[in-house]
Amino acid sequence: MGRSSDRANGAPPRVGQMPVPLSIVFAVPDFEPAVGGTTRQTGLQARALAARGHRVVVVARRTRRAWPRYEVLDGLEVHRIGPPGRGQRADHLAVLSLGLWLFRRRRTFDILQTVMWSDATLSAAVAGVLRRVSVLWAIRGEAADAFSPGGALPRRLKSRIRIRALRRCRHIVLTGTMHSELLELGLASNVIPVPVDPSRFRVPTDKERIDARADLGIEQDALAIISIGHLQRRKRIDRLIAAFAPVAQQHATNRLLLVGGPRGADDDVEEQLRAQVNSLGLSKSVIFFGAIEAPERHLWASDVFVLASDREGMPNSILEAMSCGLPCIAPASAGGTELLDEDSGIVPPTGEPEDLLPALRRLIDVPLLRTQLGHVARSRAQRYHIDEVILDYERVYSEMAGHGKGDSFKA
Repeated sequence: MGRSSDRANGAPPRVGQMPVPLSIVFAVPDFEPAVGGTTRQTGLQARALAARGHRVVVVARRTRRAWPRYEVLDGLEVHRIGPPGRGQRADHLAVLSLGLWLFRRRRTFDILQTVMWSDATLSAAVAGVLRRVSVLWAIRGEAADAFSPGGALPRRLKSRIRIRALRRCRHIVLTGTMHSELLELGLASNVIPVPVDPSRFRVPTDKERIDARADLGIEQDALAIISIGHLQRRKRIDRLIAAFAPVAQQHATNRLLLVGGPRGADDDVEEQLRAQVNSLGLSKSVIFFGAIEAPERHLWASDVFVLASDREGMPNSILEAMSCGLPCIAPASAGGTELLDEDSGIVPPTGEPEDLLPALRRLIDVPLLRTQLGHVARSRAQRYHIDEVILDYERVYSEMAGHGKGDSFKA
């Protein structure tokens, strides 16, 4: 399934030979200066590939009018396509724009890597490049959603074309569970986990921790619990807030740090979360930081990381917290079983408040346990070093590069 034995046994990153340079295009719905886990991971992988001699270009939605259609960010070429804004019309026009962009450049690249954008395969079909497409599935159930038949006739036709396109692509998943999901859909896949950059996400020095807390307005003697992610429905931050309420009542200095913001989508829940915080009398204890480009300093200022999502794959937010030496709490639905065990974190039965609260209290009441779990978590995170993971991507891309530069497609 593409998972290396070196990573499984915790060996240091492999030192691979420099590969034959490839031209790789990343197609993502959002990229810098947008913030979020998908953006951060795409930037990390794209720059790691570029550092190994590949030509890498990122193509993303131009969701804001102020963003230029082309720029170079830290040496990475970024093209933005489609109209500003979000919504169904903007989504459709972005897919069409991506198809035209790919068609014009179809002879100039070897690999098209899509990330969290299954409809980009429709664009690849228009451009005739499906054999060069690698689809990265990042959330459990995401592939099943993409293969659903749709409702009204226009949606059914779109689904039919998308399904045919997806069956012609290469597929990458983050976990063995997701690999099994794709097998049920009749698709083979390579398992390549989320990478982490330990030079960025690392244990802070005492001074860095003190400075981070001072800058963020967190008392030095406070116990800070942090959650990172978009303020969207599936993240179930409402559960975490409900579980935190008794903790805040028990110790007035305890703080809950929510790092993330709305996406401008239908499932945004920021207003509901703020209303919940006010109704529980937690306005001084829960801090909304909004979307943050560099969340490592917020992790440095924290003591415990929690993710309560209904659905994840292998969350980079957990892995980044582990790399910073934080003990983590996450149920199986939030990817806890993929990264955590009893030595490196707590995996409660569910993400419901009644299961999160005992886990929180256990870590709050036993500081030594926090230290022990955080130490093991940091060590485990090294298995997913970007230098290791990128070699697995190179192997898949090298296998794909043997295909022709064009591909016919029939709906």
